Amino acid sequence: MIMEQEPLKNIQQTEKTENKKINRKSKKFIIIAIILLVVITAVTVGTTQYRKRKNEEEVRIRKQQESVAEEEKQRRREYAEKLELVINNMLLGAADAESCCNLIRRVWSNAIYEKDDDETDKYTKVNGCFVSDFNDALDNLYEDSDFQTQISDIEENQETVISIMKELQNPPEEYKTAYKSLVECYDAYLTFTNMAIYPDGSLNTFSDDFDDADTEFLHCYDTMKIYLPDAK
Repeated sequence: MIMEQEPLKNIQQTEKTENKKINRKSKKFIIIAIILLVVITAVTVGTTQYRKRKNEEEVRIRKQQESVAEEEKQRRREYAEKLELVINNMLLGAADAESCCNLIRRVWSNAIYEKDDDETDKYTKVNGCFVSDFNDALDNLYEDSDFQTQISDIEENQETVISIMKELQNPPEEYKTAYKSLVECYDAYLTFTNMAIYPDGSLNTFSDDFDDADTEFLHCYDTMKIYLPDAK
């Protein structure tokens, strides 16, 4: 019986050894499988996160570009509105200056040539007699409250125009040509309106300068019309 039990023990020992080998191999496979699963999961998660971040970055950049484009569009729109506003204000100021300069010229001329005129007599005459010096007639004109109001309106108009011009100093690319024309129109506008505020020279030089300034401003205004949709 002892001789018969020995082989059985050997078989059992061999089976245990084989089982241990199988278990070790199984564990290795399981470990490898777990490692592969972890790696695949990590790669998948990493790829997903990368794509997500990339998409978010693309969305952020696109929104930023859209925002910049919208801001630039808004800037161009506001610039166009201010451009139209300043030109219209120049036109109003020039119209007032034209009215004042015409009256100045008439008062000046009628005082020199002692010409009766229902509108200018109150400036050129004192107690029914013409003033001896045309400067006295011009002083009477500038002391008149109604005329002072007109001159004040022109001065306020100049302040408004100057304020808007400062805001237009850095034009968008597409308005740079318009801005150059605007500066020329602004110079003509100032020359014209200042003639009403500060008349000087002789009657002849004042009349010639007035006509030239009037013509120059209208020419500049006509040039600016191409930039004003409502004025075309």
